[in-house]
Amino acid sequence: RTVATIRVLHERIIEVTRPPEADITAVRDAVDALLDRSVGAEEYVIRAAAEGTKPDPLIDLSLIDFDGLATKFAGRKRAETDRLAQLLRQQAISAAVRNPTRYELVERIEQLIADYNAGSVNIDEYLRSLIELSKALSVEEERSVREGMTEEELAIFDLLTQPNPVLTAEERETVKASAKKLLEHLHEKLVQDWRRKVATANDVNSTIRRVLDQNLPEAPYTVDIFHSKVQLVFDHVLTAYGDDGETAYDPRTDIQYPRDFKIDYTGPLDINKIADEVVDRIQHDSAFAAQIAEQLGATQMGAPAT
Repeated sequence: RTVATIRVLHERIIEVTRPPEADITAVRDAVDALLDRSVGAEEYVIRAAAEGTKPDPLIDLSLIDFDGLATKFAGRKRAETDRLAQLLRQQAISAAVRNPTRYELVERIEQLIADYNAGSVNIDEYLRSLIELSKALSVEEERSVREGMTEEELAIFDLLTQPNPVLTAEERETVKASAKKLLEHLHEKLVQDWRRKVATANDVNSTIRRVLDQNLPEAPYTVDIFHSKVQLVFDHVLTAYGDDGETAYDPRTDIQYPRDFKIDYTGPLDINKIADEVVDRIQHDSAFAAQIAEQLGATQMGAPAT
């Protein structure tokens, strides 16, 4: 700033003294001399703050690889963002297995990742979009509580109501009751190796058709809509309920972000700060570290992001 001020002063002196009768040679020479002393051609060094009686050694800027440092920190920022994207994608896929109507969120996340890899969005916008999608997924996963249903019941209800038919409030309640009643019947049918036994699988399909036919409101569910809903529900049951008794709804260890872990979304996003806070929690919270390890796998935790 001092050099810039001196230069402006120099130019102003020249400007206001253009008349030939004004002799400012001495002033101009003095300013030029001052500039020469201020902007030296010597090698520039920085002296660190002194501690005790001995100052820190000089740091020669010419020895610092600034391009290398920029690449290193940019790589870390990208790696941490890629890790967040993959964690979010895994969580969305898990949520979609429990409820197929959520696959739209998976598609949005995968499209965002593809756009970022193609260079269509910068890293700050990428992270901001990932956070918004994460919030949307959290809201969706809490919807069963708001609807007064279990995750299992909500999945059947969503398949029966999205994207059609249009229902009244009373009809929605009827469909909710139908979803609950259907699951009561299905749990009796989903025995060991039920998918491998043709007769049992056919019985499950017939049960879906029969219970829905008896309980869904007739007016909004035309023949075509009814048949398509039966197939959607059967396909979901095939995916979510295994032959060994395990289901997509069994308790599992998922990564849960602490409620007191807050990020300021209004200002610039500091990837390194977020990463450091997560790493610090891993070091001090063994349960959280175990969850991270189970989610990523030991080899993925140490492998470079792709």
